[in-house]
Amino acid sequence: MEGKNVDAFLKEKGADWVAGYPQELAEAEAEFAKALGKSKFVNVTTEKDQAQYIITIKVKDFNYGNTAVAVWVGMGAGDAHFNATVEFTKNGSKETVAVLDADGVPGGGFGNEARRRDAYEELGECLVKIIKKAK
Repeated sequence: MEGKNVDAFLKEKGADWVAGYPQELAEAEAEFAKALGKSKFVNVTTEKDQAQYIITIKVKDFNYGNTAVAVWVGMGAGDAHFNATVEFTKNGSKETVAVLDADGVPGGGFGNEARRRDAYEELGECLVKIIKKAK
C-alpha cells in the first residue's frame, strides 16, 4: 500500500489501522460484489460450487489519497486510487479466461474506509460495463 508492504504500512500507521484493516477489506469486497451483482449478466455468489467463474483481484498498489485535500479542494482531488489485475478463471480448472488491467481506479469520499469502498465499487461498475459489452 502506497508503495509499501501491507504489513509494514499498517504497522507504521498504528494499532487501530492493523485492527481495522480486515473489516475495511471485507466492506470493500462487499461493495464490489454488490456493484457487480447489479448486472443482469452476473450472478454473484460466495458459494464456490455454484460459481461458473472465479474473479480474482490482485491489487498491485493502493493509495488512500488525502482527506484534507478532498475536503478543501474537492472535484476528485485527494481521491484514493488503486492498480490491480482482475483475473477470470473457469471454476474447477486452472484455465484463465481473461486478465484485465485495472489501473488508476478512483475512490472518493471522506475517510479512508469510504474511499476504499468507493474504489472497489467503481471497479465492480466498470466490470459490469465490460461484461455487458462482451455478452
